[in-house]
Amino acid sequence: MAATTLTADDGKPFALDECTATVDIDNDYYEHPGVVKRISLKVKHPVQTRAVLGDTTTAAPTNGEEEWLDDIDLSDDTVASVTALQINRARCRGSFLEVMDDMSQELHEFSVALFNKFGHLKPELVEHEYHRGSGCWGREMDNNMLVYIESVEVKPQFRNKGVGSWALRKLSERFATHADFVVCWPTPIERILEKSAWEAQKNKIIDFFRKNDFRRVGRTDFFAYSPNPQHPSRSLAATDDVAGHEYATDESEDPATEARVLDFLLTGGQLEAQRERDAQHQERYPVHHAIAKSLHPGGGAPIGDTIRTAYSVDHASVRKKDDNGISPLHLAAGLLSLPAVEALLALPEESGVREDLTLRDNKDGVTPLEACEHMMRSTKEFSETMLGVWNGHQDEGLKIAATLRRAAGEQVGTDDEYIRQRKWGCTCGQCADGWLSPRMRYRLECAAELDKDMMETMRPQFRRGRPLSLLTILGDSIALNYVPQYLWGVIDRAFYDGLQLVFQEIADVLKQGAIPSPQHVRQRVEAVAQRFFAEDGRVEYALDFVTQGALEQSPLGDATWDEMVEDDLAERHDGVWEAWRSLPQCANDLEFGMVRERLGLSGRQRWGPYLGGDDHDEDMDGDDDGDDDEMGEEEDEA
Repeated sequence: MAATTLTADDGKPFALDECTATVDIDNDYYEHPGVVKRISLKVKHPVQTRAVLGDTTTAAPTNGEEEWLDDIDLSDDTVASVTALQINRARCRGSFLEVMDDMSQELHEFSVALFNKFGHLKPELVEHEYHRGSGCWGREMDNNMLVYIESVEVKPQFRNKGVGSWALRKLSERFATHADFVVCWPTPIERILEKSAWEAQKNKIIDFFRKNDFRRVGRTDFFAYSPNPQHPSRSLAATDDVAGHEYATDESEDPATEARVLDFLLTGGQLEAQRERDAQHQERYPVHHAIAKSLHPGGGAPIGDTIRTAYSVDHASVRKKDDNGISPLHLAAGLLSLPAVEALLALPEESGVREDLTLRDNKDGVTPLEACEHMMRSTKEFSETMLGVWNGHQDEGLKIAATLRRAAGEQVGTDDEYIRQRKWGCTCGQCADGWLSPRMRYRLECAAELDKDMMETMRPQFRRGRPLSLLTILGDSIALNYVPQYLWGVIDRAFYDGLQLVFQEIADVLKQGAIPSPQHVRQRVEAVAQRFFAEDGRVEYALDFVTQGALEQSPLGDATWDEMVEDDLAERHDGVWEAWRSLPQCANDLEFGMVRERLGLSGRQRWGPYLGGDDHDEDMDGDDDGDDDEMGEEEDEA
C-alpha cells in the first residue's frame, strides 16, 4: 500500500524539494588532524518547522523501505541527519590501518576488511575469481578521498518520503568528487536476538543503499558508491549485484555471538565457557579442539598421533565441519599448525581430506590455503600497527602454504626456496632477496641517478681547499642536510665528489638487480672516494636521502614521480618509461619502511634531515586552510 502523504494542519503536502541541508564540520577530529574530518549533515523542512512552532502533523505509516531507521532525538526542526567521516588516505602515508584503529573498533573492522596499510584495496577484492564479487570495484579505489557513512537517521513521520536518499545525495555532492568513494556498512544498530529478524532488518538497509547506487565491494559486508556516472558500478543493476558470502548456520543462533572454533583458541588453549553450547562443543568436534590445544604447552599427545587415532576410530571425524563449515584442515591451516596439516594430508587417499583443499563452503568463504595466508597477513598487520615492527612471516606458516600448494599440484620448489622468496611478503616472485621488488628497485634507481645529476649544480659553490659555508649547506644544497652536522665543517670538493660517487654506485648496483647494501656499495667505491670515507662518511647517508626522496615522490607522498611516468607514457612513445610498465606489480612496491630497515636504516636510529623542517610533519600536523574555508557551516537548498 502506498504511503500516506504527510501534511501539516494547514493541509499543505510534504514537498521534498523544500528540504534544506546544513553542515557542520570538525576538522580536527581525534588524533589525526588533516586526515579525518567529521561531517554532520542535518535536513530541515518547513512542515517540521511549523510542527516545532506549534503546528501538528499526521505521521505516515512506517512500514516502508526506511522503517529500519532508528527513532532519534531530533528535538529541533531537523527531520533527518547523516553523520560521516571524510578520510584523506594520502596523509596516512602507509599507516592507514593504524589511523583507523586509533579511531574506533568499527573503523578498524572496516579498514582491515577492505584495505592494506597503504589504504589500497586488498588484492583478492580485485583479482580473485570468487572474492572480487561482481568485479565492479578495482584499483581506482586505491586513490583519493573516502567518505565513510556512520549513520543515516530519519524522524519516523518523515520516513518513506525520500528524505534519507535526498540526504545521501547532498552528502555526496558536497564531499565526494567524481574520483572519490562513499562507503557504508549496512548493519542494524539495535540488537536483535532472532537471526531471521536481524537478517530481514539488514536486508532492508541494504536495499536502501542499493537504491542509491551503492554496490557491494567484493563479497564483503561493505558497500561503496562512486559519484562518477561512468564508473562500472553505476551500470550494474541493483538486482545484478552479488550477495555476500553466505553459509547456512543454525537459525536459533544470535548472529552477534555465534560460536566459532577459530575464536575458541584462548589462553592455555581453553575454550570460553560463556555460553551453554560451549560445554558440548569439544564433544562434537574433538579433532578441532585437539588441533587448537596442541598449539599450547601441555596440549596433550602429539597432534599427529591424535589425528591418526581419530581417523582409525571414525573415518569421518577428520573431515567433520564445525557449525561454521570449518574442516580440521581449514582450522589447522588457519591456526598455522604444520604438524596437524601434515598429518591430515598424510592420511590415506580414501579419507577424502585432500578434497578439502579447494572447498570454501564455510562462513569465511576461504580455502585452507587462503585461511593460512589470511592469518599470516593479519599477523603482519597487527605487528606493524600495534608493535611498530614486523620481522617477516613465520617459517611455520610459509611451510604450511608451500605444503598446501604442493598438495594441490603446484610447483613451488623446496620449503627453503619458498621461505626465502616469501619471507618478506613478496607476491610477484621476483623480489631481490625476497623484499626488494622490481618496481621499488627501479624507483630507487631513478631517484639515485637523478640525485647524482642534481649534485652537479653545486660544483660552482666550492672554493679550492675550503669547505662549504654553513649558509650554502642550509640553502640549496643537494643531500648535504642528510650528512650529520658534525661533518659539515669538512665538506669540501673532495668529500662532495665522494658522496656523489656513492649515489652513482647505488644507482649502478640497483640497475644490475643487486642489493645496494652499505657494505656492498662501500666495497665497490671506497678506492675512489677515499676522502669521503676518511672523514667518517657513510653510504647510509646517501641511502637515507634516496629512499626518503623516493617516498616523498611516491603515492605515499605527492605522487609526482608516478604522475611524471604516466604522463610520459601517454605523451611520448620513445620507450623511456616502457621498462616501468613491463615490471610486475608486488605487495612490496611501496614498502619503504621495510626497505630502509633491510638497508640498515633502522627506525630506532635518528636519520636525516639533520636540520630544517620536514614538510611531511607539517602536512600531517597542520590544518589545510583551503579545507577550513570549504568545510565551514553553510546551507544547501534543493
